[in-house]
Amino acid sequence: CDQNAPILYDRPEPMPSVISYAVSATNEKDEEKLFSVLTRLLDEDPTLKMTHEYQTHEVLISGVGQVHLDALKDKLKRKFSVEMELAQPKIPYKETLKAKTTAKVSIKSSPVVGASTATALLSWSRWATASILNLLTRS
Repeated sequence: CDQNAPILYDRPEPMPSVISYAVSATNEKDEEKLFSVLTRLLDEDPTLKMTHEYQTHEVLISGVGQVHLDALKDKLKRKFSVEMELAQPKIPYKETLKAKTTAKVSIKSSPVVGASTATALLSWSRWATASILNLLTRS
């Protein structure tokens, strides 16, 4: 190999993460320590990913396999004296709009001494969710 024309290889891409778990500290006291250590380990291992799922309020850790995450768990316990729990992540559910519905509501106020009764009629229209449709079909 010529020193004036070195052979340069492209840096290999890290393997993609294939498994994710919700992570939390076994003791609430160790929560801050756990995430500071995990942040440090993320810099060392490019195959680890940590994300915050805002809909379920969980912190997810992703790795290249079950053995990878188990080794991380053992390393945290052995080297940093922090125990973490891995749990299946929650699935965020969303309602879907199925059909249009209209509702009419009549509101009548109680008269105060010397005042007249006030009545309001409210008409409201929106796309119904499956639970509203089930309620409407039962009645």
